Amino acid sequence: MHAFSPLMTHRLLLSIAGMLLSTVMLGSCGDSVGNGAATDLVLIGGNGQAAIIDDTLPVPLSIRAVNQAGAGVAGVTVLWTAAAGGLVFADSITDPHGDAIATWVLGPIVGAQTATATVTGLNGSPLTFTATANPAANTLTWTSEQLPSGTYGGTWASSAADVFAVGAGGTIRHFNGSSWELQNSGTLNDLHGVWGSSSGDVFAAGSGGTVLHYDGANWGLVGNPPPASFGGIWASSPSDVFAAAGDPYSAGIWHYDGSVWTRQVRTQCGWGALWGTSARDIWAVGSGVMHYDGTTWSGSCSIELRWSGIWGSGSADVYSVGSDIAWDRCTRGGGCPYDGVIDRYDGAQWQHRLIVTGRTDFTSVWVASSGDAVVVGANGLILHYDGTRWRPESSGTTQSIIAVSGSSARDVWAITARGLVLHGTR
Repeated sequence: MHAFSPLMTHRLLLSIAGMLLSTVMLGSCGDSVGNGAATDLVLIGGNGQAAIIDDTLPVPLSIRAVNQAGAGVAGVTVLWTAAAGGLVFADSITDPHGDAIATWVLGPIVGAQTATATVTGLNGSPLTFTATANPAANTLTWTSEQLPSGTYGGTWASSAADVFAVGAGGTIRHFNGSSWELQNSGTLNDLHGVWGSSSGDVFAAGSGGTVLHYDGANWGLVGNPPPASFGGIWASSPSDVFAAAGDPYSAGIWHYDGSVWTRQVRTQCGWGALWGTSARDIWAVGSGVMHYDGTTWSGSCSIELRWSGIWGSGSADVYSVGSDIAWDRCTRGGGCPYDGVIDRYDGAQWQHRLIVTGRTDFTSVWVASSGDAVVVGANGLILHYDGTRWRPESSGTTQSIIAVSGSSARDVWAITARGLVLHGTR
């Protein structure tokens, strides 16, 4: 064992005392790379960037906690926040060099956005970062127009100067580019859906066994439909018409061959929307999904599914929207919640493309291409897909949007049950 001289013992005691004093001085401001507690917060990088709304900035945000000598201080707690609906995923404690970095996901608001890094008690805190949020290339700007009072059920557009809206009491209004003219439907039954292949070939469907056809001049009844409540309507020609019924007594998918109406699918499940590419490629959704190949319908219904809309740009690019029961969140006596779901069929199988937790009512979908789809829903919801992600767009309303249609990716129309027409352009 080595013996310490009085001088060595004195130096050892001074060293221990210095270590204890340093520990007390650091307190909550961390451990210094140099000497001394943190006094200042310094912006290192990531300021002044630009990205598309809802996207991640390419360069992380970076700050450094330093002491009076300019040396980085480790162990300092940093609070990160973002405005305009943005998100920050960040280090909350400075590293051995005194640095902390953050990944900033911009919010959905176009224009200037800010994020801040805060360390209580330091000079320069809070530090504010700015970024510019640009719209996506296919972003639509939505304007609105109120139709005369009434209850509306659907809309369909062939061009910016040829748009139809149908509703209660046999209401059919046609937009000719300047005004919404009231057309004579010949019925007082409520109309729930409308679809067409051209301005002179439009179909409407509704309650009381109502299926109508417009030839560019007049509306007339299509054959002698059964007394069903129809919602979805699609046709390859005036003599090859499909209508979906959701009422308990006549639920199913009905077909008109130019002479008579027959029920091709007889189920107790309701069917509400139809879309197809040809007489041999038709989809139906409601309490399930079914497909028609020109000979037979395949698929089934389910109590778990509530599909409300379907559309596509081709046989290998079909989107459906609705809700799916969340079995993992069922509670005793409280039932099971539903999640909003957007699915896509790629020609071989259906896959989830977006799931929104909680009961979110997606009501309708319209597709321009595989990289351009619009979904609408409750509380004025509009989601627009650009091939990479779904982005919210401002509708300017909190009303439930019940239907959407478009003539091109630059000309999209939607409508609420109260007759608020929304027009998206770019």
